[in-house]
Amino acid sequence: AGPCNDGSFGDGYGFSAEWRGVGLKLIASHEMHRKTNRTGDAGQTISQGTSLVGTANEYAWKFGAKYTFEPTGTTVSGIFEKMWRNDVADFNERQRDGYYVSALQKLGPDDDVMGAWAHAANTPGDPGVGRVDNTADMLTVGLRHWFNPKTTIIASYAHMRNSAAAHYALGPGGHGVTWDCKDGGTPTLTASPGISLIGNGTGCFTGTSPQAFSLGMTYDF
Repeated sequence: AGPCNDGSFGDGYGFSAEWRGVGLKLIASHEMHRKTNRTGDAGQTISQGTSLVGTANEYAWKFGAKYTFEPTGTTVSGIFEKMWRNDVADFNERQRDGYYVSALQKLGPDDDVMGAWAHAANTPGDPGVGRVDNTADMLTVGLRHWFNPKTTIIASYAHMRNSAAAHYALGPGGHGVTWDCKDGGTPTLTASPGISLIGNGTGCFTGTSPQAFSLGMTYDF
């Protein structure tokens, strides 16, 4: 097989704007990747026809807000993001909306408790199977203790619910063990084409509900 160029693109640009005041923070951002290559997904034959995924522009908007009410030590925040890919809808798994809301409550001067919910909405299609249910939700809770202004310890728990065709994962960015390689397929106990086991022996499959605990420490220099 030759080199994989999926994900490469031509010109890219982005910008963001931020405002702070009276306990409130607002942010808006935009990013564009021109002619993003997804030809590795092309050529699969499904009920809607042969996948025509190729190169197309991908771009996104994100809006966020955070408010802290100092008298009670309460902080609430939220994010909305919208991602587009100018491609054939039936084969387009790169376009969706996303939502995130969280709350943090101080418990005295040294402790915080927090929780969050994230939601990935459905995509218009999928290059391998066409239109599918690939929404996902994640719930998290955490507790943080401050030893001093620079040193904290934090314990957290996350639970993700993937719908039948979704394959979102916990830990793919490098925090802890990568649970899933973020490719699509059905569960298997052994390596098989399109699903093969990776690295630490975990597989790539859809419709699962991974969960994890995490314990960590931070120190700010």
